[in-house]
Amino acid sequence: MKTKKCYGCKRELSVDNFTKNKNTKDGLSYYCYECSKKNYKLNKYKHSNNQENYESVVIDELKKHGILIDGVDKDKINNLRVNMIDFPGVIRPLLKDLPDFCKKYNLTYAEYKLFVEACHDNKFWIESKDLNTM
Repeated sequence: MKTKKCYGCKRELSVDNFTKNKNTKDGLSYYCYECSKKNYKLNKYKHSNNQENYESVVIDELKKHGILIDGVDKDKINNLRVNMIDFPGVIRPLLKDLPDFCKKYNLTYAEYKLFVEACHDNKFWIESKDLNTM
């Protein structure tokens, strides 16, 4: 039985759990049916005017991963140093990475939203690291 790893849930699943996609090397979608359905649902709400439904989809997903929704520690946010590669939505889709991001930086969803708001208002610092160049 052939298996493939889903980019979304990171599970090793039977190839029967993936749709066909002629644009990929193996001819199968990157995401399993379950993750594809979840991403479709999220994008449907994300690009509509119904922000309330989008928010509920995100909150449901975070709760499944044990992320707290409410509670804000402003000092934690003010002292937060984030590697922007980890930041959901910068390079990768939001819903897939948001639970991992919140866990890694020990953030509630309310703190995450406060951080994003500060980023949009340009109230954050990007610290450069020395690059070892030849």
